[in-house]
Amino acid sequence: MALEAMLAAWGLPVIFLAAAVEGDGAAFFAGVLAHRRLFPYEAAALTVAAGAFLCDTTLFFLGRHSRRFAFVRRLLSTGPAERMRATVHRHRIWVALGFRFLWGVRTVAALSLGAARVPARLVLPLDALAVLAWAHLVVGFGYGLGAVMRRLAGEVPLTHHLLLGAAGAAVLALAGWGLHRLWLRRGDA
Repeated sequence: MALEAMLAAWGLPVIFLAAAVEGDGAAFFAGVLAHRRLFPYEAAALTVAAGAFLCDTTLFFLGRHSRRFAFVRRLLSTGPAERMRATVHRHRIWVALGFRFLWGVRTVAALSLGAARVPARLVLPLDALAVLAWAHLVVGFGYGLGAVMRRLAGEVPLTHHLLLGAAGAAVLALAGWGLHRLWLRRGDA
């Protein structure tokens, strides 16, 4: 089976699972693949959103039942988790709406919202809205990079397209990491 046919047949289920495990990369490559017309853009964005929402919800409920799980208690006892817990107590609505967009704190934020006993009826709808916006944004980045690659390199084989996408994702990840470090340094000043 050719790679394109396999991705067209199995791409969305794989993207769902990948988005549940590692959101940004899965969302970005979903956009690149949607640009190749292996599946529609909206299907890619909704699939990514569903996988990410499953991850966030699972983490939220693990936080809610943190007394039962030693690994969750260990995660919640770290310095970043303690800072997040204080932020959750002051700004629970903003944390529920925004943690999906904060690279590096998603796991701790979702666990902290659950551990802080913030009601699920508040967190889950806000997270669903945030996940939908986030998925469309990141899938859109991948789709846009696919368009740029096509304009610069012309029609290339899928494997080359994916390698160029990986290079673009690495550049975006480094830029995000740099911005995150800058934000952390600004907070220390």
